[in-house]
Amino acid sequence: MHTQLADLPAMIAALLLIILIPALAILCLVLLRRRIGFEALVVNNEVAGFKYATLGVAYAVLATFLMVSVWERFEDAQSAIDDETMALSVLFHMSRSLPPAEAAEIQGLAAAYLDRVLDVEVPRLQAGGADYTDGNDAVDALGAAVLQAAAVADVPAPVLDRLLAAYVDVIDARIARVSAADGSLPPILWWFVVIGGLICVGFTFFFASRNVAAQAAMTGLLGVIIMSLVFSTVMMNHPFVGDIAVDLQPYETLRVAFAQEAG
Repeated sequence: MHTQLADLPAMIAALLLIILIPALAILCLVLLRRRIGFEALVVNNEVAGFKYATLGVAYAVLATFLMVSVWERFEDAQSAIDDETMALSVLFHMSRSLPPAEAAEIQGLAAAYLDRVLDVEVPRLQAGGADYTDGNDAVDALGAAVLQAAAVADVPAPVLDRLLAAYVDVIDARIARVSAADGSLPPILWWFVVIGGLICVGFTFFFASRNVAAQAAMTGLLGVIIMSLVFSTVMMNHPFVGDIAVDLQPYETLRVAFAQEAG
């Protein structure tokens, strides 16, 4: 369910989580107050207050932990993109120190690998897919070209070392990118976040204030804050899905640079 929410436009997801749920909470509060009455609820204030404080702390700890985990995974995905493009750029430009045949092969394979990432793998990531094993051939072909260049006797050792290091960086960044795309929030924790948030909002129904409008406003604002946290967690849990996603511009910029170099 959280994947489907993340795939929605950000405005619609925000409307559902941040506006609709608090509005329903206010409606339920008003209806409950009319049905049960102030006198029946006010006796809960003292006892419910202590219990709500414990509940709020427990939910805050869980929600904060999950939010930090999701944000770190989101940053890892962006770092993987930056590292992957940088390593491909190093391979492309360092290959100029090789003989023309080897240089042309590495440059062509680096450009082909980048095209595959943008045209095949990124759309899969954006659709929530997770199988990228068929892209290993492109990585292996690039590695084979680098190793073949290492067999050329007149290539300086520092150049080969840098090429090999850049190729390893491409592999590491690709693994990190694919790993981060799956999200860091297991389904069971997703339900804890959502159900815990609904419980925190619904618990306010056990309190009673003589000023119903003020209590409804407090319940609505609490719902907005909690659902904003849920919204942020859901939308960033899958870094490549939806409107709130990682920046793919480094790939596009590098492809343009490769095309200009080839031209």
